[in-house]
Amino acid sequence: MARLQGAGAFNVAVELRQPVRTDSPDGSVAVVFLDAGRDFAKLELVGQREQEVLDRLESLATHRITLRYREDVAGGWQVVVGNRTYRILAAHDPDGLRRILKCLAEEAGE
Repeated sequence: MARLQGAGAFNVAVELRQPVRTDSPDGSVAVVFLDAGRDFAKLELVGQREQEVLDRLESLATHRITLRYREDVAGGWQVVVGNRTYRILAAHDPDGLRRILKCLAEEAGE
């Protein structure tokens, strides 16, 4: 059985942002991110690569972000650490005990 990591493992202060979709009268859709609280997390770099976007290279870093369990966090949410923003791709409860939430996230940058 997996053990819950001690408080020391969650050593990075984060801000969580929830995406909210708004439809305008002209039929366009906008997504805004609303503050969904602050917490502490564990961040681990999983991989890095470069990709060409509009004739320029963009770096892409993939991270594993571990949070205390929250029912509402899902793909599309953002995790903000200082001036860095990570986009959650997937979130899951690895042992089903609602203790921790493991998220795969991307940080795109130049």
